[in-house]
Amino acid sequence: GDVYKRQQEDGANGLKVQGSDNGYDMSKSSSFPFAPVIAATWNVDLLYNVGAAFGQESLQNGVNGWYCPAINLHRSPFSGRVFEYYSEDPILSGKLAAACISGAGDQGMVCYLKHFALNDTETNRSQLCTTWATEQTMRDIYMKAFEIAVEEARMTVKYTADENGTTATRVMRATTGIMPAQNSVGDCLGTCNYNLLNNVLRKEWGFDGFVMTDWWAEEDPVKQMIAGNNLLMPGTPRQIEELRVAVQSGRLSMQIIDRLSLIHI
Repeated sequence: GDVYKRQQEDGANGLKVQGSDNGYDMSKSSSFPFAPVIAATWNVDLLYNVGAAFGQESLQNGVNGWYCPAINLHRSPFSGRVFEYYSEDPILSGKLAAACISGAGDQGMVCYLKHFALNDTETNRSQLCTTWATEQTMRDIYMKAFEIAVEEARMTVKYTADENGTTATRVMRATTGIMPAQNSVGDCLGTCNYNLLNNVLRKEWGFDGFVMTDWWAEEDPVKQMIAGNNLLMPGTPRQIEELRVAVQSGRLSMQIIDRLSLIHI
């Protein structure tokens, strides 16, 4: 049968729609206030409506995946990404993200919650940035927003229940996508961190969705697959060749490939 096509886009405060000379046509989507401004309302109902609006505009433009929301904390007001992170408070960030994801999910959108975890600075985040923290600090502060969003976001899904075409609904978890961080958490890259992506995310929090690396996170595709990434971005020839060699040598089992693999080319 045909392979279902997915088109996924970025857009912290407005969906980036493909088109125009510079790659995007921003006239096809709304421009919402930046995340810290919206977060200052403390209004979960508003965030649900924002998520629903993103979902509606995305589907109107043929987009069904959104690389948002981003919920790392404002560790410093000078971080290069605070414009798309809600706040310095993990509870507020988590509750708002859960509401936004629920709104988008009710429209049929897949949201990729990012950047999991401790991606609190942009400078050299994928080269030299290593974040150190105690487990209690990580769980109580830097991972708490992700935990809330993963466990609390809900969406209502419509489906065909029988051969007569009867439509039924089911309420399920709405956080179906995760984008891991490019920085190192301790001595292990976020994209290669089995403890974060499996022991915490999947086993403890019950996440049953799709993990996708950030763009150009090409450090070690084999370790990334073993750690639990389903999608390696952007799917370069080097990544594919390293995976092929690893399978042939036995370093990477086909069981892992069959369970997780999808290379975006």
